[in-house]
Amino acid sequence: MLAKLSKMSMSFILVLCLLCGQMVCASASEASGPDEWNTIQNRLKEYFLGLDTIDDGAKVDTCYVSKASEYLGMIQDDGSFADVDYTSTTGAANGKAWDPYLALDRLQALAIAYHKEGNELYGKAEVVEKLNTAIKHWGTANPRSTNWWENQIGVQLR
Repeated sequence: MLAKLSKMSMSFILVLCLLCGQMVCASASEASGPDEWNTIQNRLKEYFLGLDTIDDGAKVDTCYVSKASEYLGMIQDDGSFADVDYTSTTGAANGKAWDPYLALDRLQALAIAYHKEGNELYGKAEVVEKLNTAIKHWGTANPRSTNWWENQIGVQLR
């Protein structure tokens, strides 16, 4: 599971770099010391903290950072969301977004809210605890789509 999370983290970093455009990627290729890397990290953080929603086009339902408190309350004791079908295998290639994406989209909103000054969830330990529980549940449930893209790329994008 640790290897899977590591792969997901690396994929996420790569996608962040691609999303932020040439300026950040050019800075990354020229970065020669800690100051340059800090600049890149700060730009990425500023970009994501400025969002209310992350839209990759394959959403089950639009999730908003401004609704993060609601999502936090929806996480059950086992880390799951009651309205998410973690056993769904039907992916976007079959005409609708893959249902487990909803859980990941909500977790993204929660993670941003936790780091966003002024948000009611900013810095709250409960957010970290519930995110950890939800991520563990994801690993245990191991949602799989019949569409390779969801499994190999879509999950890592989130």
